[in-house]
Amino acid sequence: MEKSQRIWVLGASSVGSVMAAVLGEQAETFLIGDSPHAQAVKRDGLIISQYGEKAEKKNITVDRYRHIPKINDGDLVLLTGKIWGLKKAVTALFEKLSPSTSVVAFQNGMGFEKELERGLGKKISRAIVKFGSNSDGEGSVVYYPGKIVMLSDNTGKKMHQYLDESPIRCELTDDLTYELWHKLLINCIANSLAGLLKINNQSIADHSLDDAKNLILQEVKMTAKLEGVQLSITLDDLNGYFQSENIPSLVRDLERGEKTEIKWINGYIVDRAKHHGIAAPVNQTLTTLIEFLSQKQQNKRRG
Repeated sequence: MEKSQRIWVLGASSVGSVMAAVLGEQAETFLIGDSPHAQAVKRDGLIISQYGEKAEKKNITVDRYRHIPKINDGDLVLLTGKIWGLKKAVTALFEKLSPSTSVVAFQNGMGFEKELERGLGKKISRAIVKFGSNSDGEGSVVYYPGKIVMLSDNTGKKMHQYLDESPIRCELTDDLTYELWHKLLINCIANSLAGLLKINNQSIADHSLDDAKNLILQEVKMTAKLEGVQLSITLDDLNGYFQSENIPSLVRDLERGEKTEIKWINGYIVDRAKHHGIAAPVNQTLTTLIEFLSQKQQNKRRG
């Protein structure tokens, strides 16, 4: 299989930084971002470490959004960062994508894809992130080895090839819709509870929270079933997922006074349930509470 000519990682998030570092071992890779973190990586290199391991420095080519050139046929474009920040990527990529350029969205949540495709003028692929990562300072990231999940098509197979011997693997599936709903369920529980309680993943597994987790679980499974997806996951399964000390990204968003992605996580469950003529009161409550906290923190940040 012929590899891409170049890989463009837009967003310079912690996930984007990790992907740029591991893919940079295999192909010419560019990290695109305007943030202080991106500029620190450009100036000093990326300080990256697996959780519990010694950090190492990776030299990564970094550029700003406004400097993105024409992107060639065969190139890969990876969109990382928050859903609400995708408008900047769409603007930067306007009239710069070639017909056969593959675009992969790494965002959490569901329900944003059609608007993104309209903005880009082409279909996108999805990558489901199943590894944890956090920035512990500008120019530095810590991550937990794991995987991404992609559809078993040409783009997915290309990513699988690149990540074959990487600490971040690419798992291929023939049923991406199931995998998207599975990850959405995890996020509905992890992000909302961690955001409200200011806890890490490991704490979410505490059995004192089982009743709350089960209410979210049942509501998401009910909505997924109406969407034609039968989620085969139990409360015990869920608790098994929450074993790392990684902190869900929504916690960081609230701490920094930034927007959250709750609209496309628990809010998506509310919207799809409403579409089918039923209510999702648990997810509605969680969405309302997180949106209140988010607005309060944003107002505080503005002074």
